[in-house]
Amino acid sequence: ATLTRLLTGATFVKELNILSSSEQGWLEGYTYQNNDKSIHVLFLNSTPQSKVTLSTPDEFLLSIDVMGNETRLIPTNGKVQFNLEQNLPIFIIGKINDAPEPVKYPEDTLLKEVEIPLQNPNFEQDELSSGNIVGWNVMTDEITAKGDKKGGFLVSLDSSSPHEGRKSLRMEAKTLTKWYGVRQEIPLTLLPVPKEDEYLVFKVSCMGKGKEVYGKGLGYTIAFRKEDFSRIHFFGSTYFGYGGTYDWKELSGTHKLKTIPLGTERISMEFHLAKSTGILWLDQIKVLVQLWKSGSPTRSTP
Repeated sequence: ATLTRLLTGATFVKELNILSSSEQGWLEGYTYQNNDKSIHVLFLNSTPQSKVTLSTPDEFLLSIDVMGNETRLIPTNGKVQFNLEQNLPIFIIGKINDAPEPVKYPEDTLLKEVEIPLQNPNFEQDELSSGNIVGWNVMTDEITAKGDKKGGFLVSLDSSSPHEGRKSLRMEAKTLTKWYGVRQEIPLTLLPVPKEDEYLVFKVSCMGKGKEVYGKGLGYTIAFRKEDFSRIHFFGSTYFGYGGTYDWKELSGTHKLKTIPLGTERISMEFHLAKSTGILWLDQIKVLVQLWKSGSPTRSTP
């Protein structure tokens, strides 16, 4: 109601460059003109509360809170001070001096980067006596990440077609698969835990090669799971499939995650021969997890 009363019929003038006008966090502001009144809407970011200092040529500024309560701010040496909370924007009527430069928001900061130490990511280790691949499990049900013997879906190491080193992983299907593939568990303890103003970025890359691949093709998924491995959240590549026959090329993607989904106890890294027939080779898998601090969080602008 306060915003409607003050800004109905007003014209937007500019965004104020007052980012450094708060002792903590940073200040965001917008100027409107309503007849002869300059009305400013101010928001505090990246801190729960802070003292704010504004410069003005006027004899006083009128401060109006979200409930419509008015306070006169009397300048000392051309400056007024008041306290502001992050979740309670404030309206200021009067002239505010700001910096002439264009507004440049604080940039996000990389705090930490972790390369996930996958087991056998280049498929150089020999197959086990059971025929299983060291570090990897066959998966024929992406919901539970379980695998069983599926006729026509074959997973093996191939020394005849590596991208680098001695071997690559080969997945083959003569009949149409579902979301079949291989998976490996990522230790949850390796992931940084983001705070309220932080987020994670997952960077996944691998090399893939295909022969007569028809369907969704090569893709990957990172899945967040309960203790029994039932899936509660996932993200991954776009399953565009490459199509047909192609030589080695990179499949990669970047994924932002604000919080680890509630209930996550296990995480799996998965690669699929997805709803396809044909032969895929997989090699040189790499997973990076970055922790970032947000410099300019999402803002609510009138």
